[in-house]
Amino acid sequence: MSDEIVRDEINHRHDTMHHDSGAAAQALAAVEMVNRISKGRRQWRRSQLYVVGRLILAALFIASGAAKIVYFSATEQRMLDVGLNDTALLIRVAIGVELLGGLMLAVGYRGRTVAVGLIAYLASVTVLAHHDFTLEINRVYALASLAFTGGLTMVIAHGSGVLSADRYLEHRRSQRLSV
Repeated sequence: MSDEIVRDEINHRHDTMHHDSGAAAQALAAVEMVNRISKGRRQWRRSQLYVVGRLILAALFIASGAAKIVYFSATEQRMLDVGLNDTALLIRVAIGVELLGGLMLAVGYRGRTVAVGLIAYLASVTVLAHHDFTLEINRVYALASLAFTGGLTMVIAHGSGVLSADRYLEHRRSQRLSV
């Protein structure tokens, strides 16, 4: 039943029953029901939007890790150009962090922990590889890292969300404990 239909019914009851206490109680109950339904719908929409945001954030890390695989040699050359050593190892670590962190973020598994780890990763990459802010590309990378950090900070604040592996596992644990 739509909110508008329920409100029309409330108004109809009010008009036909006037101000007796029974009608007032029924009207109040109907208003409370409409408010609960509306609140539930808003919470569901917010949960869905949170998942979309978490998936977009995760996709950025996954895409970055995949690009490092596809353009391994070019990435290695860029790292050598900024003076880094052991570039093959560093790239493999970066690929692992970005792919695993992105996938864990996507499914919402240990979201807060993953977000903290990815923020630390972004900070270290910015300091090690993008520290020369006289270059426009490094300023762009630093700003992108800052934007990622903002999104990850929201994951730290709110967790993985209702639609996540964390919530599913939490629900399973509570069911086992209640049996």
